[in-house]
Amino acid sequence: MTKGLNANIPFTPFFGSFILDTLTLGMYVESKNAIREYVQNSYDSLCSSIKDNIVLAKDAKIDIVVDTAKKSVSIRDNGSGIRKGKASETLTNIGASGKDYKTQAGFRGIGRLSGLVFCNKLVFRTKAKGEEIQTIVTFDARGIRYDLSPARAPLKSLSEILIEHVKVTEQSVDVVDQHFFEVSIEELHDPPIECTDIDEMKKYLGEVAPVPYRPEFIHASRIITAAELRGQKLEEIQIFVHDGANDVEGTQIFKHYSDSYYVQSGKIPLSDIEIIDSPTGLWWGWIGKKEKSGIYKEEHLKAIRVRVRNLQIDGIQIMGRIFGEIENAASYVRFNDWYIGEIFAHPERLIPNARRDGFEELEDWITAKHELTEKCSELGKAAYALSQKSQGNLSNLFKDADRVAKQVNSLLEGDHDIKDVSKVIAEIDKIQRKVNRATKSSDNEIAGQLRTIETRLFQYHKKALSKIKVGTFIGSPETIANAQREIVTQLIDAFNEEFDRSTYARIMKVIERVAGLVE
Repeated sequence: MTKGLNANIPFTPFFGSFILDTLTLGMYVESKNAIREYVQNSYDSLCSSIKDNIVLAKDAKIDIVVDTAKKSVSIRDNGSGIRKGKASETLTNIGASGKDYKTQAGFRGIGRLSGLVFCNKLVFRTKAKGEEIQTIVTFDARGIRYDLSPARAPLKSLSEILIEHVKVTEQSVDVVDQHFFEVSIEELHDPPIECTDIDEMKKYLGEVAPVPYRPEFIHASRIITAAELRGQKLEEIQIFVHDGANDVEGTQIFKHYSDSYYVQSGKIPLSDIEIIDSPTGLWWGWIGKKEKSGIYKEEHLKAIRVRVRNLQIDGIQIMGRIFGEIENAASYVRFNDWYIGEIFAHPERLIPNARRDGFEELEDWITAKHELTEKCSELGKAAYALSQKSQGNLSNLFKDADRVAKQVNSLLEGDHDIKDVSKVIAEIDKIQRKVNRATKSSDNEIAGQLRTIETRLFQYHKKALSKIKVGTFIGSPETIANAQREIVTQLIDAFNEEFDRSTYARIMKVIERVAGLVE
């Protein structure tokens, strides 16, 4: 019998370089989310600086410079910065953070390296108030990516790679009272479009950043008041985007919400908003209401978005997945795009996961998800009812098409005068206008069926017109003239509905000239 051993064997942990690959290149599904991470870090710094009276709330801001000529993007805040004795350690540590997840947006200590994936040089500059020195930490992103290749990564530890490719320097400055933190993403390498197109950068920040509502958004005050009544004041920060270094003033970013939006039928107003609450206080939010069915067309606006401390979590997938998980209502998955709104998660109870594309599967999130599923079920039923209303109109249009088909067949089977033919054509035109109006306010599913009716009506119109060309009609010149006037009247009505006033006026001049109504 072998005697058992009970001895502790010492060992030295070895952290391979592949862990850095996982925490940077593999952490974020979309590289543009690195921008959100840097904004989030600046946001945390500014909130702390305001609390410590280092900067006034009205002066706190983030400046983002998109410099296409230099192929770089910089994100700079005027927060407290990091003191020179701590800057090197803070900025080179990985997976370590002194932040409190209950009060700050970022707390895992990995987001600062997210830009390594799309630049050759990642530079951090920071300075604290009252110090004469700024600290500069430079990551050789290209060298790091090279050493993270599958052929080389097993050869070095994570510490060895960082020591080799990270440089820390200090520089004296002239302005002692200045304080800031800046990250520069330099020598862009296969960057997201937001880093090379300033308009796309503005759109993205208006979606994800904790910025104010537009001043002209009439529902903004009601949302802000709702937050205050729930003890969750909406946290906001000023963000300015600059088109190159010479654009000193920049453009302030606001959330994109407005009072009207584009759907299939064109631009429609937001008729109202509904403030909604979690039964357990885990979240609250607002949902926009509209009178017409169909999805919102603007990608940067549509869908119900989830926020923590006013920072968007994920894109629109969280609520989209919840709509798709409603029991016995698989078709409801499309209805997230029918709505506009925001869900504000309780920051101390619902914890975003590391990738910030969802939440940690803790008890509170499971409860919140159940509550949101019930709310989405209500919203899905409301959207379905509006869709069914359109379906009811669709049913009537199919009946109209069947009725006019019988009239056309009757024309083709016997002898009819031109007055009878013109009446049928006028009826077809009338139904066609109804179809056009219905198509503008319908979703893709109904629009496809409406196109079927439209095709049928076109064929009926063609057959009726052929009767005028080849048939023998009995009627006085007065009857024929009346029929012609009837057709012209129907066309004028159709043009008036279809075109804007300027185009309609030009069309009328042509009709008057061709019809001989004017000299």
